[in-house]
Amino acid sequence: LYPTYNETMADLKNGNLDLAFIEEPVYFTFKNKKKMPIESRYVFKNVDQLGIAFKKGSPVRDDFNLWLKEQGPQKISGIVDSWMK
Repeated sequence: LYPTYNETMADLKNGNLDLAFIEEPVYFTFKNKKKMPIESRYVFKNVDQLGIAFKKGSPVRDDFNLWLKEQGPQKISGIVDSWMK
């Protein structure tokens, strides 16, 4: 765990992390105001607005996208319902 978002995002940018869980407003601050080349791939609905951010071009992002596709929307909803509500 990182003590601040700045440290988290710095390590993401420097390639020390492949992904980070961040709150949606933080994501938009770093993407739009700080012009960081990051992408959000999933936002949990009806709970805190957390997303999963990957360094742009990260192969882990592709692996995560494949995993999401393999699970399908119904299984993902079940995971969210079981663990995040």
